[in-house]
Parts: sequence; C-alpha cells; structure tokens
Amino acid sequence: MLDKVLPIYKYKFELLVNEIEQLRAGGDSFILPQKPVDRDVLFFTAVHGDEKIGVDVMRKIEQSQEIDWLIANDKALDANKRFINVDMNRAGPGNPNSEKHEERRAAEIIAKAQEFNYMVDLHGSKSDTGLFVIITKPSFEDLLLALQFKIANIVFWLPSEKRPTGPLVEFLEPAIEIEAGPKDSSSVQAELQEKIQYFLQNYTNQITKENLQGKNIFWVYGKHEKMDPKLINFEEVELDGEKFYPLLVGEYDFACYKMFKVNC
Repeated sequence: MLDKVLPIYKYKFELLVNEIEQLRAGGDSFILPQKPVDRDVLFFTAVHGDEKIGVDVMRKIEQSQEIDWLIANDKALDANKRFINVDMNRAGPGNPNSEKHEERRAAEIIAKAQEFNYMVDLHGSKSDTGLFVIITKPSFEDLLLALQFKIANIVFWLPSEKRPTGPLVEFLEPAIEIEAGPKDSSSVQAELQEKIQYFLQNYTNQITKENLQGKNIFWVYGKHEKMDPKLINFEEVELDGEKFYPLLVGEYDFACYKMFKVNC
C-alpha cells in the first residue's frame, strides 16, 4: 500500500492512517473545529458550469430551511460549459487581478469562505459513481468533516506533484468535495439532497468510531488507460496482474483512475 503513495505524501499518509486507527479503536471522540467566525457551513455549486446538480439541490433545500450557498461559476453555468477561460477547480487560490474570469472568481470565493467554519463543494459526473466524497489534501480535519455525511465512499485524491494552483477546497480547511454521478439522475439528486439535509441536522454531533462504520476510504494513485467491461466504480478488479479499485470509469479519455483501499 505504502509503495503506491508518492514520496512527498508518505509521511503524512502514515500519520493519517495512525489517526484513523486511533479513531477506529474507539479511544477518542472529536467535534469539528470551530473558528472565530459567526457562520458555519458554506456550499459551493457549479464550480464547473456543466454540473448543475448542486444548484438544483440547494434551491430545493432552501425552500424549507436556511442554508448558505453560492453559484461559483455563474457565467459557465449560463453557457452550460465547464468553464469560460480556465478550469475553476484548478484555479485556486485565484487572482483578484487576473484577466481570466475563473481566477478572479476563485479569489472571491476563497475570501468569502473565510467567514465560515466548513466548506462543501458539490460536483457532478457522467460516470455511474453514486455519491462519494473527495479530499484533496492529507488532512484528518477534512476526513472528520467527510465522516459527518452518511456517504459510504471517501476518496483521498491529491495532486501528483506540488504546484501553486489547484481545487478550491485545497486552500480551505476543513473543506471537501462531494461528487454525484450520474449528474443528470433524479435519484442521485434526491439522494444528494437527503444526505445534505442529514448532515445539516447532525454535523455538530461528536465524531466517534461509529462514524467509520460502513465507510470505505480510498487513495487515488494512478490511471488505467484501456477500457474493459470488468471496470465498475469502487469494485475491485484485477487487470494485467494488478488489483485496484476503479474511479470515474468512462469519464475522461482514458478508462479510469486507480485507487487502493486504506485498510485500518
């Protein structure tokens, strides 16, 4: 398992595994960290303009309860395009003086997020993934936030190299992404709404070993290029002598990402 972790992350990966093991052993309980701010949870939607599912869910939820949320890339949403100039989910921390719309908007959103304790970025894919959480840094606090959702699959997906820009949630703490697929599925949308409403009712509760029950924690480590009928999201497969868990099958111009399960 450790041999599939990039050298730049091995130390933090081992620390993270130890923290998960301690939580699973049942000796500790946690609550989500509090900052000196007045507001708690901020949801981002439509960071990619062709992923409308989060907007639809937030509009339904706000009919019955107060919720803080924003449309990240309104111009791309109106155009039904992934982005206008650059991928906003690779544009963090942004640049308020940039000529590129997404870089300016990324800076605005990250500044706005400083007013909140927790951030959740909602995405949609065409792949049949169901709901899963993405964590973009080796952060135990991000994992604690993820564990307050009743979403079974949690994926650590870190950049393959150090670079100055990246996903919005990479520059916020604690902050996670939730991916929902297929993004045009009414049942997936309904499930996302249900999970968010459950979270809003329970996220201040203590986090114990019970929160780990039924959860699968994965780590992305590479890509598989060739499509194969055996590839099913989150179901272990063996191809070319290698066992791995596929992620986002058929989403891109290669077969899928490869993951291993973090066994704690």
